[in-house]
Amino acid sequence: MNDLPLCRPGDTLPLARYRFTLQAEAPLHLPAYPGSMLRGSLGHGLRSVSCITRQNTCEGCPLLEACQYPALFQPRPSTELAARFPEVPAPYVIEVPLGTPTTLAPGERFHFEMVLFGPAQAQLGTLILAWQRAAWHGLGKGRARATLTAVEWERTPDDWLTVFTPDTGSVTPHRARLALPEIPAETSTVTLQLDTPTRLQYHGKLCNSWQLTASIVLRTLERKVALYAHCYLGALPAAPKDASLESIRLDASTRLYQWQRYSSRQQQRMAMDGLVGTLTLHGQLAHWLPWLWLGQYTHLGKNTSFGLGRYRLHQS
Repeated sequence: MNDLPLCRPGDTLPLARYRFTLQAEAPLHLPAYPGSMLRGSLGHGLRSVSCITRQNTCEGCPLLEACQYPALFQPRPSTELAARFPEVPAPYVIEVPLGTPTTLAPGERFHFEMVLFGPAQAQLGTLILAWQRAAWHGLGKGRARATLTAVEWERTPDDWLTVFTPDTGSVTPHRARLALPEIPAETSTVTLQLDTPTRLQYHGKLCNSWQLTASIVLRTLERKVALYAHCYLGALPAAPKDASLESIRLDASTRLYQWQRYSSRQQQRMAMDGLVGTLTLHGQLAHWLPWLWLGQYTHLGKNTSFGLGRYRLHQS
């Protein structure tokens, strides 16, 4: 799977996480999990700031190849990638913590995060303008107006630098690349804290916790990380060794989180149930550790673009 250059500890990747803070200007009512709503709002905002022709659809648009809307929101595989990846992910992942308040009074704030991959990093200014437009157009039930008050860049875990406020009006220059850390190879136990519903499938069907195995979790992770690497990162850690899977054991302590999203494209509500809780892996993990670390940014499983499958990695 890995025909890309190898990345090693200390090497940097075109990958960064940003935190966006919004302030409600009117009573704001959000869904229980607002990731899908935010992704839809971003799409409208991007189209507002990017589309020149104002066609109803992108099909047949003479400016399609130069437009940032499809490049950021509905990317198409290059000729080189098309045979291997018929569909490519958007170059971002929206992250919204479970427990985000569903009702905000005017003046109250909430935040969400975005992981930007490769070319999306150069379009941070476009994304900021799109979020400003989306928030002012209205969010949530009733389309309540909101204001983008700050954008912060995660320099290192839990160390945030403000790179944009409405007062500055422009993005502060910063070198947003992420260094692959040195991970102790002797680590034999890691825990994945599933922070948002995680949809893992096997043979096309959603897995319950008692159906999960280490192989299902790690192979799903491998495919997800490799997909983003080939599309946007340009490098990968050394391929994990198949033999190591035989020695790895999985302990799952999860519950099913049930929620639905409304698809405007399909004009219907869709079940997006997923697992939350912990997945603990024991065994020969040395070859998998860099992949597990990168998976904190790509997320794990299905429907990750609007935040599903986010986990935090804890080493023992």
